[in-house]
Amino acid sequence: MTKTFPIKAIERTCGDCTACCNGWLDGVAHGQYFWPGRPCHFVTKKGCSIYKDRPDDPCKSFQCAWLVNKKIPEWLKPSMSKVILAYRKKDGIEYLSASEAGSKMPVEVLSWLFMEYANGNIPNMMYQIHGYWNYVGTKEFCDAMTKRD
Repeated sequence: MTKTFPIKAIERTCGDCTACCNGWLDGVAHGQYFWPGRPCHFVTKKGCSIYKDRPDDPCKSFQCAWLVNKKIPEWLKPSMSKVILAYRKKDGIEYLSASEAGSKMPVEVLSWLFMEYANGNIPNMMYQIHGYWNYVGTKEFCDAMTKRD
């Protein structure tokens, strides 16, 4: 059975969470680069200053897993857990990414992730520990993640 990740928000909003914009992910918004350690130029304490005019990529296309999947516990909201869970795709293979967002990956988050993986709810996963990326999943996924483009 092939699992397809959700693509629409379900009863949750970002609220005061701006973890995806606060320098824990990377991208370019209207010519302004951001990366781990450098927040998006357009993020403020109140949120995105260009929300209505934000670019499709990376902003509108970003899929915060906490936001779109109500099976993910409330305590895993990025602003509370300091971890950004995101649905991503590489070479047509879907996976869950777990990025550290300001502190090392909490053991509670790793425990939850691996319980979900062990129960078959997460077929492929990329997770960050002390800034280093690790992969678990199908052979095709692991091969795709470790190949050089």
